Amino acid sequence: CGLCGGISYSGDDMKVIIAIAIYFMSLSTFVLASCLDEGMLKHMDKNAPEVSVLAFPQCVALNQCKIARNELEKVKNYDGVKYSFLKGCALANGDCFKQDLKEAEKLLLSCSKYSRACKINLFNLYSIYGDNPEKYEQFALDLANSNYIMAIGFLADLYANKGTLEGHAKSLFWAKLLLYAFETQLKNQERFEYENRAYIAPDVKLRKQRIAEIENVSSLLKKIEYQLPKDLVNKIDRIFLKYLSQVQIEASDA
Repeated sequence: CGLCGGISYSGDDMKVIIAIAIYFMSLSTFVLASCLDEGMLKHMDKNAPEVSVLAFPQCVALNQCKIARNELEKVKNYDGVKYSFLKGCALANGDCFKQDLKEAEKLLLSCSKYSRACKINLFNLYSIYGDNPEKYEQFALDLANSNYIMAIGFLADLYANKGTLEGHAKSLFWAKLLLYAFETQLKNQERFEYENRAYIAPDVKLRKQRIAEIENVSSLLKKIEYQLPKDLVNKIDRIFLKYLSQVQIEASDA
């Protein structure tokens, strides 16, 4: 693959990414008599409809599937979009249901019209199980333009694999954006840990992971640049900086 050594993601890695999307809270490691009496839920009115939205992923995580499925049915009556999202993710992972990719796609496709989270998880589903990555190019472009890092990496990988001058040029642009995203993540982590140094310990493992990602993308960038004319590399640099400044302006105006 075009992005390797921590930049491309295996099927198992991507499954974890899909699963993470349905976690709305930090889950306790202690299992009580019922998952409904765990974490935030024990302080909430069990009759409130939004409780089931929180309860489903928590009960899945604690492997209390009977309760999880019962709570999901309540979500179906409360909010169809959230129901499609939660069940679509569960079916994609095989969490408390038999894995059913076709039904997962159907559910995530239906709610992707209304929810970015659904759209992201539909893209992840395609990324793992899709038979032709080029089919999802436009899908990835839409998400990459809204700064979804997995879509950015997907595009850098997709274009690098084309093996053409145009492909390498496009891959260079998206790889530059991927590097910027990883560097921003590291800076944000360092700033957060510094500002909260009296309360939390540095996450050394996460820091090492992000440094490795930065090093791998930097290495990839050098390889791509080597295959391109210098004037084209300079042109892509200018396009990238213009794109980045526009994104930052839009973010500040939001």
